Amino acid sequence: MKKKFNKKNKFEEASASPELLLLLEKSESLSKTIVWWETNISEVIDELDRLDTLPQTPQIEEQIDIEQNKLRKLLRRGDMERQNLDKLEKDIKNFFLVKAIMP
Repeated sequence: MKKKFNKKNKFEEASASPELLLLLEKSESLSKTIVWWETNISEVIDELDRLDTLPQTPQIEEQIDIEQNKLRKLLRRGDMERQNLDKLEKDIKNFFLVKAIMP
């Protein structure tokens, strides 16, 4: 009989498998960092949009440069998060592949 995976037995299964618990922790951590990234990149884009509507002055141009630098850093961070997500996805597939082969 196949065991259904739900919230109640999620922790039972995880406690029986330290590898699964680690994968769950990694996924929760990665989820939080992605939410942080999305929030911050949205704020920077909103600020750039706002600055773009203002009359161009040296101060505004300086602030635009600052925000564009923040955006570049966030885009690099986004690439890193994508790589982390790809690795986690691979680790999860490998975990369940091993589970399927050796139940």
